[in-house]
Amino acid sequence: MKIINPATGQIIRDIPESTNASIQQNFLLLKEGQKTWRKIPLSIRLESIRKFSVSLEENKEELAGI
Repeated sequence: MKIINPATGQIIRDIPESTNASIQQNFLLLKEGQKTWRKIPLSIRLESIRKFSVSLEENKEELAGI
């Protein structure tokens, strides 16, 4: 899949498209990760999500450029 800058038409990045097999593999990995995540106390999970949110906000300009 080509990621194109709409302002210039320039290709920013070319990334492989997902296949049914890769989607299934990613789903299984996520299911396994969820088993670990649910064992973490809620307060720690919420703090992790809050830190991620802050990081997104602090880096939104750089991320938007990507």
